[in-house]
Amino acid sequence: MADLPPLAAGSLLLCDLGYVALRLLATLIAQQVYFICRPNPRFEAFTHAGRRLDLSAHLGRSANEWVDMALCVGVAQRLPLRVVAGRVPAQVREQRRRRAHATEKKRGFTYSQAYLAGLDWNIYITNVGTEQLSGPQVRQVYGARWQIELLCKLWKSQGALAQVRGQQSGRVLCELYAKLIGLAVFGYLSAPVRWAATELSPVQAWHVGQRQIERMAQALRSGAGLTAILAQLYQRWQQFGGKEHRQDRPSSYQALQQQRIPNPFARLTAQITRPVAG
Repeated sequence: MADLPPLAAGSLLLCDLGYVALRLLATLIAQQVYFICRPNPRFEAFTHAGRRLDLSAHLGRSANEWVDMALCVGVAQRLPLRVVAGRVPAQVREQRRRRAHATEKKRGFTYSQAYLAGLDWNIYITNVGTEQLSGPQVRQVYGARWQIELLCKLWKSQGALAQVRGQQSGRVLCELYAKLIGLAVFGYLSAPVRWAATELSPVQAWHVGQRQIERMAQALRSGAGLTAILAQLYQRWQQFGGKEHRQDRPSSYQALQQQRIPNPFARLTAQITRPVAG
């Protein structure tokens, strides 16, 4: 918990498996913070009557596309949580099974049938109520975490944080700080229009912005003309920086809109909050 910033009551935390620990989840519940995460495979599940439940085997016997259960998770603490499982598409299921088969062959062991059956599902644990998010909405909201991965990819690929030309430590630090400042400025400038009518593609917007960097630097040195350059930058972002509209594969923001996700949470904590213009 020390690795997480203080969260306001009513926040919604989307955390990856590296942060999932029962003591952390218990602390979040005590602080009235909502969360959606993947369950640790070592977690034990129990019914409210105290009967141990083999979740993978239970899902393997289910013929439904969605399973939504109220269970207790953990042996000692027995946290009352909601377990949501959605069946994955056939191509995802086959891909997972191929990976599992490759792991079996490499390490010389065999997965149980219950484990293989669990590969057919995406499983989430949450303290969000059914009246706030349905099962499909839980999956859609959790999928928004991918935006963090895309941001890291943008910083490493387009920002070239892993590449430095300097040899001396001082020059390396100067180059890294300059790149980080540039990325922060890009994020600040693009935030007001990130979720506009034409949703920005961070990569496309980055390339468009690069073509204006020299003019922006000259305006900063001279102290004049920066407002006009920024206005032109926003116009070009609108023309050339938008995402492609895909009916079969909508963007994360479009998918959230299609699901009509309600807004019962004080804050969505995953570094993907919708920026406020101004």
